[in-house]
Amino acid sequence: MKPGKEYEKFIYEKFREFFVGFEVNLNDKILGKLSGIKREIDVSVKGKVNDFDLLYIVQCKDHIKPADVKIIGEFSSVIKDLGASKVFLICSSGFTKTIHQYAKNLGIELITIEDINSTKWKAEIEIPILYIWKKLSINYKPQIKVTPELAERNKTKIILSQKDFEFVSVDNGHTSIRLIDYLNDKIGAEKIDITKITSLVLDNPNLLLKFAELWIPVIFTIGFETGEIFYLKYIKPLEYSQIINHVTKEIMPLKIGVNTLHFKFDDTFIEININDSPISSPVLIEVEENLYPINEINFDFGDITMSKVNP
Repeated sequence: MKPGKEYEKFIYEKFREFFVGFEVNLNDKILGKLSGIKREIDVSVKGKVNDFDLLYIVQCKDHIKPADVKIIGEFSSVIKDLGASKVFLICSSGFTKTIHQYAKNLGIELITIEDINSTKWKAEIEIPILYIWKKLSINYKPQIKVTPELAERNKTKIILSQKDFEFVSVDNGHTSIRLIDYLNDKIGAEKIDITKITSLVLDNPNLLLKFAELWIPVIFTIGFETGEIFYLKYIKPLEYSQIINHVTKEIMPLKIGVNTLHFKFDDTFIEININDSPISSPVLIEVEENLYPINEINFDFGDITMSKVNP
């Protein structure tokens, strides 16, 4: 295959990937509106948007030197003849800066397309993965209502432990559930975003706490404190191709393929200050830890308050 034809085929395949649902043709022949003759276009894209017929035309140049004003001039007559909605001039070696404004005035997009797996038109890129580790500190303050049974039990010394605040019941002690599971059930059922609240009150009138071997009425105030730590690493993608707009300097990814094993947090990530570490890349993958369900609750025995049960 001739070098120029090979490049046209490369661009055609990339446009097929990008313009899904459109008709993409290689070496298309389109009748000129002004000349009445068929113009051969390297790649064309045809389709309808809101009942309007769209025609994008693409001219491919696999040149050693950047495209110059002569190529723009030759292409401009084709543009006028076909009345295309959008026009792309693609050159493997880029473009001279002197033609940027000229192309812009004619409505021509000056782009190159690169692929990480191409030997000739290779994209050199490492993709940053930003791992956001969510810090969640949860503490709970129980307000225990003292029943006559608890008052009697309290005449002797009660030694408290974490187990005295582990189980609750809502059916008068017939069945029990761990406090942390009860909390997760409530958060899930009510779709509570714990990153946007600082406290949550568990005040179900039927809520009982297994305390000192007794089922005691209780109200819990759960406090939430959240934060974030940022970690970063760069990886080589399995698949990647991109469009570079030489006038606007924008880079638009066409296709990305990465190994999801890289998303798992390990010692290849390094901690960064997100405010002092600007990430310069057309692609950024963010992996964020989920704070729900909650796996651990901290308890301070000094936070217990007691009140009498109303007769």
